[in-house]
Amino acid sequence: MKKLTKTAILLTGLLLFVSSAYGDPGIGIEKSTNGFDADVAPGPAITVGDPVTWTYTVTNISTGDEILTEITVIDDQGVVPICPETTLAKNESMTCTAGGIALLDQYTNTATVEGYGDGALVFDTDSSHYIGEDPSADNPIIDIEKLTNGEDADDSPGPIVSEGTTVTWEYVVTNIGDMTLNEITVNDDIEGLISCPQSALIPGDSMTCTASGIAGVDQYKNIGTATGIPRIGPEVSDTDSSHYYGRNTAPMNIKIGRKSIKSAPINLRSHGKVPVAVMSGDGFNAATIIPSSVLFAGAWASHWNFVNVGGSNEKLILHFPIQDLLDLNQDSTTATLTGQTSEGVYFEGTDDVRIVPAKPAKPPKNPKKTPKTPKPKKPKKPNPNKPNK
Repeated sequence: MKKLTKTAILLTGLLLFVSSAYGDPGIGIEKSTNGFDADVAPGPAITVGDPVTWTYTVTNISTGDEILTEITVIDDQGVVPICPETTLAKNESMTCTAGGIALLDQYTNTATVEGYGDGALVFDTDSSHYIGEDPSADNPIIDIEKLTNGEDADDSPGPIVSEGTTVTWEYVVTNIGDMTLNEITVNDDIEGLISCPQSALIPGDSMTCTASGIAGVDQYKNIGTATGIPRIGPEVSDTDSSHYYGRNTAPMNIKIGRKSIKSAPINLRSHGKVPVAVMSGDGFNAATIIPSSVLFAGAWASHWNFVNVGGSNEKLILHFPIQDLLDLNQDSTTATLTGQTSEGVYFEGTDDVRIVPAKPAKPPKNPKKTPKTPKPKKPKKPNPNKPNK
């Protein structure tokens, strides 16, 4: 924001304004630890007891010609920075320094610089990090756990997925050793280099890397490998495999409930059953379905019957207990049925549903009034003129 001064000049009856613009004062600070601009943890690994040097580069970043005065640098961890100047001209910089001894585990400190320009206070902050390591630590270990569509599918077949759908892999990398690991990478023997949110982990920390692909047909297996480099010693690594089984799924037509109703009403509180019809068509023969393989909204069929077998309109009608429809809730608008034919073809179909709203509990017709608590009777005062019996 610019500051504007106006000088009013009265000339031949006109009020003229002469303006002069000045920029805003500003100050910036960049802090580093042992030469690293370690804004994000963990920062450089430093052996406990070794010296730590912090440098604070302070710059006058004013947009005008303001000179900054009374400049001070403060560190929140009690470290005392030493600066060569207290005044900086525009674009001028200076380097302040401070020192200390490395402590164990993660360390963070934040520097604040303040100064005055054109009578206004300006300031800036910057943080830096390091990880203090025990010199006796000598057991760097990395661990990787790979998931396919959220499942820890170490063994085949893994999750069953339809051909052409998206498969998501997660690679959870953890430093389970006692040394910071740097330059961490994750590679997949099929998917290649995997993107990760960071490249260093302190002991006990984890991160999740992700990748995705399109499902093929049949059994699939890929192996993730995580590697990291400790401060001393050789590179460490770990591997984990994951699986899925891709199936060729044929689309087919289903009808939930009665044919005349577009969206079948389902009352999830009912203890009855809902019928679902699987129709033949487009090269799909409903008569080849294995009824015991059919799953509808999380439920298996209690009974079924084939209709018009050998005719022009073959179909299979299955009945599912409503109380077993675990994939449906009050917000559901569709339901899906899956299964397999005797020819080994997997199929899938979806139809609209309408979940009957839950009715609010009715109040009792004749609520009983709470009986009033009788007031205690006051004792009668004795009559002094009446003898006691």
